[in-house]
Amino acid sequence: MEAFGISFGERLGLVREDNNLTKSAMARIAGVAPSTWGTYEKGTSFPSYKTIRLFCEYFNVDEEWLFTGVGRAYLR
Repeated sequence: MEAFGISFGERLGLVREDNNLTKSAMARIAGVAPSTWGTYEKGTSFPSYKTIRLFCEYFNVDEEWLFTGVGRAYLR
């Protein structure tokens, strides 16, 4: 999944969509309100580092990719 040149929030959305989850389902997994998750994907707020770690561990996502868009999205 190539994601260089898109925002952090857009990369969150790509992973969510790649896993066939709604924003509401993703919010439940992350332990935040659906409206809060929506602000993360829109880029109007930023998740805590704890939420980012949970997201990366749950979906096996490379944290560097999530922050920069460089490399592969998923750790193998």
